[in-house]
Amino acid sequence: MLTASPPVSVYYAGFSFVGNHADNAKAYPHSVALAKENGANGLPLIEQALLARMSKIERPDVNFIVNHLGDYRSGDAITLAFAIDWENVAVEKIADVYKVVVDLHGQILLFDYSEMKVIGSYPVAIQLRDVQNDEPSEEYIRSIIRALYLDDQYGINIVDEFSNRLKSVAIKPSFGQYLMVRNVVLEEKAVKHMPSTERLDQSIFKTTVAQSFGKYLSLNQGVSLLPYTVGEAIGSKMALRFSNGDVFNLLIPEPDFTVDLIIRGFKKVKIGETHAKTAWVYGSYLRIHIEQPDFGKVYMDIPFKNAAIKKIPVSQVSVDDWTAYQESLYSFFNQFSSQVSSPSKKWIAEVTKAKDASKQFSAVNKILEKTR
Repeated sequence: MLTASPPVSVYYAGFSFVGNHADNAKAYPHSVALAKENGANGLPLIEQALLARMSKIERPDVNFIVNHLGDYRSGDAITLAFAIDWENVAVEKIADVYKVVVDLHGQILLFDYSEMKVIGSYPVAIQLRDVQNDEPSEEYIRSIIRALYLDDQYGINIVDEFSNRLKSVAIKPSFGQYLMVRNVVLEEKAVKHMPSTERLDQSIFKTTVAQSFGKYLSLNQGVSLLPYTVGEAIGSKMALRFSNGDVFNLLIPEPDFTVDLIIRGFKKVKIGETHAKTAWVYGSYLRIHIEQPDFGKVYMDIPFKNAAIKKIPVSQVSVDDWTAYQESLYSFFNQFSSQVSSPSKKWIAEVTKAKDASKQFSAVNKILEKTR
């Protein structure tokens, strides 16, 4: 007679930031400031919000131990952390208004405390777009960040995203084989469309690309990915600092399969015009290369394209092309990750001319099965 397996014990270690402590105030200025705010019980407000959500999660296969931060040091149980790995605030003046874009990215990070080794990671990300008549002040930006952690003022909340994903992601002592976004390459035809400020520090966009690809693949295929940590990892280590002051350097295992994302370029074409609006197609062009590095075996190497249509009022003086290009690219990541396990012939024909695309998709699907 078969009996149900006992639930896996998972110790919650707390809220943390990825990276060296000395750099965190610069990398995550608003999140770090908020993380220092404590409630009446002495715990950071962000930690309280996370604990409140986790205490309500019920899973027959997982026993979340959240009552006492720090218990993760005992035994060899799986340890869980929520690690913020990117905070971004962009303000751009378009005509007479200011466009504000705020991104918060993090990871549901599973690790073995006894070995200080990453077991798995699930990306979590939110983005808020806002428009203001006046140039946003530092206080206004900080109020947005606060809301994106602690309340539902804008209808999205990264703590809610964390807890919602935690209700269903696979949690186990080992994921067998590991998948990782290894490289993001920006070719010149892509770089020339970037705002001048971002051209100077392309690592920010590379990180966004890697995290967006990982987020959609994880959401749509239920896979765990090793963290993409460009600029933060030293060798195969990832620095992690918790809100209680603990500092860890986690070992990131060597990936069994790697993904390289080559962003080849962007293109804008007008396809129609009326007295009120002009329709433009924003095209993104990329190549996805997936291989097993230890054996030099390539499972996918295909050029793709994606077109997103944007209708712009003729009265609009300034157009944010860069955001439209990014939307086209990230929309493709969502499509790719949704289609990869069973792609339709129609979709394949729309996004690539590769004759053996179906065969390569089938090979990649087998990889995903090994990494779940």
